[in-house]
Amino acid sequence: MFMRPGSLIANRHARPANREPMISTRFSLALLMLVLSTAGKAADTESDQWQFTVTPYLWLATIKGTTGSTADPAAIDTSYNFLSLDNLDSAFFIAASASRGRWTIQTDIVFLNFSDNLVIGPINTEIDLKGDVFELSGAYRLRKLEHVEVLFGVRRVALDLGITLTPGPQGTSKQNWVDPVIGLRHIRPLGQRWQTVIRADVGGFGVSSDFTFNGVAGAAFNMTKHSSLFLGYRYLTLEFGDDDILDDLTAKGLALGVEFSF
Repeated sequence: MFMRPGSLIANRHARPANREPMISTRFSLALLMLVLSTAGKAADTESDQWQFTVTPYLWLATIKGTTGSTADPAAIDTSYNFLSLDNLDSAFFIAASASRGRWTIQTDIVFLNFSDNLVIGPINTEIDLKGDVFELSGAYRLRKLEHVEVLFGVRRVALDLGITLTPGPQGTSKQNWVDPVIGLRHIRPLGQRWQTVIRADVGGFGVSSDFTFNGVAGAAFNMTKHSSLFLGYRYLTLEFGDDDILDDLTAKGLALGVEFSF
């Protein structure tokens, strides 16, 4: 090998021969860490994007209840459902949600207007009931229980009840109840296209009504990337105060809906 004069002395203070590969290695590691960090932030950003759903649905519910002391005592057992056109005047059901990360804001709106005639002995009873249910709640998905959400919010129930007895008096009354609700929801995927949905919440606690319970159990099938079909069973019961127009009200039946997400 050939070496210039003085190169041996100069090499005492020269950088090690492997210094350049070390710099290259460190630069590569730093670049890799930067790429991974950027990818992680991008994934977090993607998971934190707002996601929205709108779900129009049908609730094939049977409604039963008992009128309270402010109206003439009578039982409501109309066997109401969407297949009984004689009882149904109009109905509207829709749910919507907005989610980001582990948090969800959701609403559920129910409106119904139905009437029925009952013959109890010699007395003919005409019942007209207009009601709406509005729920606004939040949900937080637990970290340790990935498929479980804690629910909390308020539910408003408004009823306009009219009863006419022939022969006999007439009675009408309007009333609203606004109650806090708390509960849990469990959503578990079953494969790539199916998932089970179970929800239960309680409310009232004497704030407005005495007690409320709402339960839903069913399954959802992902038809496309942005739509799914839900079929389940819903049970809603409310217990009111002694001076309310109703002592209790229970609605239960199959629920069928289509969820659109974007």
